Amino acid sequence: MRRLIFILALALLVCLGIGGCTPRRVGEAMNRADSLMTSAPDSALALLDAIDPATLRTDAARARHAVLLTRARHLAYVPVYDDSLIAIGTDYYATHGTHAEKAEAFYMSSVVNNYHQRYEQPIVDGLRAEKHALATSDHLLLGLIYRTIADGFHQLYDGASSLLYYKKSYESFAKAPENKYTGWALLDISGGCLLGSNFAEAESYALKSKAYAEERGDSLLLLNSIIRLGHISFCNDSVKSTIAYYEEAIRMNESKLSGTDIENLGESYIVVGDTAGINYCKRLLENFDVKLPTFKLMMLERDGRYKEAYELSKTILSYQNSEVGKWFNRNYAAVISNYYELEEQRANLELTDARTQKYLIGCLSLAGLIIFTLVYFYRARLLRQKIDKQILIAQNLQNNLLKLDATKRELSDKITTLEARLSDSSSGSELMKSELSRMQKTLFEKQTLEDITKKQIRTLFSSRFKMIDELCAYYHQIHDLPNQQDKIAAKILGIIKEISSDTVHITSLEKYADQYLNGIMSRFRNDYPNLNDWEYTLFLYNILGFSNRAVCIFQNIKLEKYYNRKSSLKRKIETRTDSDTSEYLEYLE
Repeated sequence: MRRLIFILALALLVCLGIGGCTPRRVGEAMNRADSLMTSAPDSALALLDAIDPATLRTDAARARHAVLLTRARHLAYVPVYDDSLIAIGTDYYATHGTHAEKAEAFYMSSVVNNYHQRYEQPIVDGLRAEKHALATSDHLLLGLIYRTIADGFHQLYDGASSLLYYKKSYESFAKAPENKYTGWALLDISGGCLLGSNFAEAESYALKSKAYAEERGDSLLLLNSIIRLGHISFCNDSVKSTIAYYEEAIRMNESKLSGTDIENLGESYIVVGDTAGINYCKRLLENFDVKLPTFKLMMLERDGRYKEAYELSKTILSYQNSEVGKWFNRNYAAVISNYYELEEQRANLELTDARTQKYLIGCLSLAGLIIFTLVYFYRARLLRQKIDKQILIAQNLQNNLLKLDATKRELSDKITTLEARLSDSSSGSELMKSELSRMQKTLFEKQTLEDITKKQIRTLFSSRFKMIDELCAYYHQIHDLPNQQDKIAAKILGIIKEISSDTVHITSLEKYADQYLNGIMSRFRNDYPNLNDWEYTLFLYNILGFSNRAVCIFQNIKLEKYYNRKSSLKRKIETRTDSDTSEYLEYLE
């Protein structure tokens, strides 16, 4: 049985040890994933997926994990449709974290919203991210943010705004350390120019992108640059250039051409009358669902199938009308900008309200502290006056007690003498017996009066410190209360600690006890010279009549420990059996 208990206890300790290390290990795992994010996003994703959400014990840890996991999925080409995950990060970093953390959180939110095709929100998130990224020196992140904003404007058919942010993106990438985005930024600018029907400038940036790719051996960027040049040539009605660029792209990788690219190439083949090329494009288009099938329309017209061509042209016209409607709704940019400005105003108002609230709470706390201090000092003054009067009474009682003690000793001696005489007498004297009885009665009365006087002195003596004792009790009542009571509790504790921790105060208290209680502390120290300092102080506080809670505050201990210390001191006192022992123990009852 004992062995089983030992094994269970050992297992519990191991579990606690592992649990205690978990937050540190989780932090190390997230740091490792962050360092692998650019070079090995798949490994970073594996590390982050392995983290149990239950081990994320703080809001900061949960927010960081949400942002890193979203980023790892994005870089590993895993669709990030789960916007509830990144919301954990943006909700936290809206009011916490560094500028870099805020910028990354809002950037990843814009990426997620792009996947959801909510193109207005990525612009807003991007503008939020831009504000924080500008406060850092991370040009790479700033370039990615501008690129996301530009993509949003591009999808909303706002060519001017998308071109502006594509150019900002390129400038930021150019300032960043060696990265893979600079050449692609040139291609993005080309797309922005193409959306604005600025074909000459679009071709210029596409050629720059092509040259950049050839210089660095980037085959994927080169292929996309050639495809873009083919599309621009088609828009410029340059049929030969269109065919040349697209055929070059097909030789590099046929699968990278979109349905629109094949449509453009097929129409060019129809213009030049290349039957083999027409059949080739027709075969490729079987794998695409083309929204604007102009190649098929031209084929129907070429083959004289005008009725089918007419029906298809109506479908094309309907689609074109819907696209034109998007062009007329390009006021999205102004609406989004206004929305962003309103959000900034709302955030500033919330910040102002929070500051005003804190200011009011501070003023109320200060006013409460001032009122408490005034009341405290007023009561202290009245109490000191009352105590001074009681000290005078106590001094008179002490003098009377000394006289009673002397009388008691005199009577005790007489009684002893009479008892001795009576014991020597065989018959005894009635007179002596009567005298003895009278003296015993007087001694009893004196003893009773002495006991009453001692109790009065002890009551007056302990009342000297009633104010401090009440402070300790009040501190116990309010020290756990929130907000404005903290300063008051701290003030009370400071007053109490100043009295209890200063050795000068403690020494003066011992002298005070000796003065009015017949040298009790000097006698106690002499009778028990080997006690600890805290034991002498514990005995002193009990003599002075402080409550258990007050002594706990003075000695900075829990109530349970106070009772243990008190019991231990009693046992040490009981090792002696002289006349003072019972007096000492009375104070510890």
